[in-house]
Amino acid sequence: MRRMPGLSLSSQTVKNLKLIIHEKLDNVVLSLPSLESLHLETHCSLQCLSTIHVEVPLLRKAVINLHDLNERDVSVVARLLNCVEHVEELSLHIKESEYARYPIPILSELEKHVPHFSNLKHLDLILCFHKWNIEAVTTILHNCPVLESLKLVHEGLGKTRKRWESKLPRNADGNYCDAYFRNLHLKENRKEIIKLLSKKCSSKRQSLKLVTWDCIYSPAKCSQFH
Repeated sequence: MRRMPGLSLSSQTVKNLKLIIHEKLDNVVLSLPSLESLHLETHCSLQCLSTIHVEVPLLRKAVINLHDLNERDVSVVARLLNCVEHVEELSLHIKESEYARYPIPILSELEKHVPHFSNLKHLDLILCFHKWNIEAVTTILHNCPVLESLKLVHEGLGKTRKRWESKLPRNADGNYCDAYFRNLHLKENRKEIIKLLSKKCSSKRQSLKLVTWDCIYSPAKCSQFH
């Protein structure tokens, strides 16, 4: 795959941008003061991306799809999310490399460079929800004070080994592939979800986790989650 020196875009009027990157870049510079919606898609490793400078003060919605990532892309993902931390809607789809032998803690750098999503109301995450990524999601949720809805979808990697299995709690359909929460702007609801996702995956705690999930989704007790 070719390696390009960099990408620089500047405009005073562009409000919507769809950017698809197929080649490795050294730097990305976006100066788009009127941009309101960004769709960014990559199909290559980000490890060469040493500089990310994004000037998008009016950005409200971001869709970010990152494919074929490995352990050397971890720090770049954290820096990229910090560039869009002021959005109101964020859809993040991360696909780890299918050639990886072990699960990649692709969001682990967020604990060092924590984005503060002070305006974020709607968050959709599609990724492999193994143990390390679950822990990173709870870190994100601690910094989303006005979050209203959260959608989590497990991105399977075609592996049969247990370390790749979804650690999401069981949903109303009885599977671990997706979860959807609403009314998280209520502080107590958000605290319950963080607590639920933070539980360790030992057999004893796994059982407790399923009971908690069923309680939260019981129409008689907490119908606001439906």
